[in-house]
Amino acid sequence: MNNKIPILYFFLLTAFAFIVLFLPSCQKETFSTNPDDALLISTDTITFDTVFTSVGSTTEFFTISNDANKSVSSKVSIGGGQSSQFRFNIDGVPATEINDLTIPADDSLYVFIQVTVDPNEALLPFILEDSLIFETNGNIQKVKLVAYGQNAVFLNGVEICDTTLRDELPYVIYNFAYIPEGCEVNIEEGVRIYSHRTSQFLVDGILNINGTKDSMVTFLGDRLEPGFRDSPAQWNGIEVLRGGEVNAKYANVQNGFYGFILGLRSTMDVESYLDYTIDEAPILRIENSIVGNCFLDGIVGFLSLITATNTIIHSCGQYNFLSNYGGGYYFTNCTFANYGTSSFAHREPIIAVGNAIEVPIDNEGNSVIATRLTDMYFGNCIIHGSEDEEVVVANQFDGGDPLNYIFENCLLKTERNVDTVGFVNCFKNPENSDTLFVDKREFDFRTHPLSPAIDAGSNSLTMPFEAPDADYCGNPRPNGGGTDIGAYEYYIE
Repeated sequence: MNNKIPILYFFLLTAFAFIVLFLPSCQKETFSTNPDDALLISTDTITFDTVFTSVGSTTEFFTISNDANKSVSSKVSIGGGQSSQFRFNIDGVPATEINDLTIPADDSLYVFIQVTVDPNEALLPFILEDSLIFETNGNIQKVKLVAYGQNAVFLNGVEICDTTLRDELPYVIYNFAYIPEGCEVNIEEGVRIYSHRTSQFLVDGILNINGTKDSMVTFLGDRLEPGFRDSPAQWNGIEVLRGGEVNAKYANVQNGFYGFILGLRSTMDVESYLDYTIDEAPILRIENSIVGNCFLDGIVGFLSLITATNTIIHSCGQYNFLSNYGGGYYFTNCTFANYGTSSFAHREPIIAVGNAIEVPIDNEGNSVIATRLTDMYFGNCIIHGSEDEEVVVANQFDGGDPLNYIFENCLLKTERNVDTVGFVNCFKNPENSDTLFVDKREFDFRTHPLSPAIDAGSNSLTMPFEAPDADYCGNPRPNGGGTDIGAYEYYIE
């Protein structure tokens, strides 16, 4: 039998199918010129929140669509041309002008917008405006571009010494700002300090934060868009090195990995924990302040000295307060609250304290257990969250340094027995905990009118730290007893 004819027939059939299948792609694309075929644009305005000068913005986007039955060609340009501080990107192509953008029939494209604000002499935020222009079949369509620019003082891996930061322009930290040993820095009321991702504020000298009730000193991440206002882990936090000192009044420290972290290292070098002593303990004195929305811990003390009054520490991914290696920690009329956020669930206890750690002593895996004397006091404090146990104090290590603690006149969320040594006039797990605060989901930790914390505190405390005569807001606390537990005193408005 002759097989050549069937084989030839097969190849002819295949070639014909190939031509039929791909013939349309060889035809010239047809475009609509009908003026009725304009673009459908998903928005008429793109707005950027405050953008620091010289720093690129986040990316905003919108869509353009063609609902005609033919492709359309559009010229796209930024009104300000090459000098515009805005720029766009369509379908992966960055440009300031595209002369023949093709939008196929019944198709859409994403348009991405960014802005970089040039510095000027303005102290206050200023407005930048431009337009992205689409010319399609004789139709001119515009999307308005608006950005709020802000000049700033940039601190990029610098040492700052014997100076005062004033409320003129905001400060933006890149990498780190470092106060060396022997230097003192004052921050005036109203100063805003924004830190870029992974940057940190290092204190080896003395830092004085001098906010006021009506003009706090704020420490935040530098992402100012609405979606980042409550986003944690935007910067590392304020680290107080061994020998450093921070005195903080009306400070608002938010959105870091930590709020304050004390004593984990000496200067910029790491040394053995066995060499740490209380004589060079870092110091934090903080009052009428807020530490919150931290990805890890609010305040960490490592063989440190901390006194806190009328301060709110809230919403941390791990612990609100952590100390596991000695020191002195004294909290009076403070509010510790943690119910998780949209960014993280609350799983760890609010308070976690111990004084024994395992320290490596060689490269062969050998280690020793080291302890340091620890004194802790919580007076008139609220420690409340969504977990059953919010107070964890490690057992005394046999043969180690003492671990002393007192909770006095505190409202606690705990499964511990508060009628034992270490607890004085405390009560736990109030049934009406939903009325403990005004609105815990909105981080409003003022005292609710039905709060069990009202009049449950005392002005006479056993430790040598007096109960404050005013609350976080400056409202006077009553003399002779009956003060409220926590940072706020309830007043009928």
